[in-house]
Amino acid sequence: MATATAVTPSTRTATAPGPAPTVTDPALVKRAVKAAALGNAMEWFDFGVYSYIAVTLGKVFFPSGSPTAQLLSTFGTFAAAFLVRPLGGMVFGPSATSPTP
Repeated sequence: MATATAVTPSTRTATAPGPAPTVTDPALVKRAVKAAALGNAMEWFDFGVYSYIAVTLGKVFFPSGSPTAQLLSTFGTFAAAFLVRPLGGMVFGPSATSPTP
């Protein structure tokens, strides 16, 4: 019967290296978390204001045939912006995290 043994740093050999350790600067991590939280809060505030004034936006920007159509058009625009958001993150995200020369 085979027994499993745990590999600890003291039993690790030179022929079986483990993953490289990750070194992080706590101040840099805290700064990144604050920046991400601020950006997320601003994004949700923007969407909240947009949905709050959806009726007014519908009256101003869409044809005046039906108030329901105006509101649905406004919320359709809101939905399109919300759904395209991940695509923007995939396109522009790597450029924001790439190292600067």
